[in-house]
Amino acid sequence: MEEIYVNDLGNADAYFAFLKTIPGYDVTTMGRDSINFRAAEAQFENANYKKAIENYNNYIGKFPNGGNILLAHYRRGDSYSALKMFSE
Repeated sequence: MEEIYVNDLGNADAYFAFLKTIPGYDVTTMGRDSINFRAAEAQFENANYKKAIENYNNYIGKFPNGGNILLAHYRRGDSYSALKMFSE
């Protein structure tokens, strides 16, 4: 399920909503950080730059001190560049 929500759809929030339906299952903050970043990375690697930008913005907003914050900013910039959105 994680692969579908995170890697294919790039929708970490929907994955977390699904996990809430499982009694007793909880995702740590560190886990949420990692999964949110992976959702953005999967879209970036598939050249789905608009979705990657959306997910990187989501990650940066939720985890401003996250473990992958520098790479998130860098890859978001690469995504804007790939879309020729140089003013962003």
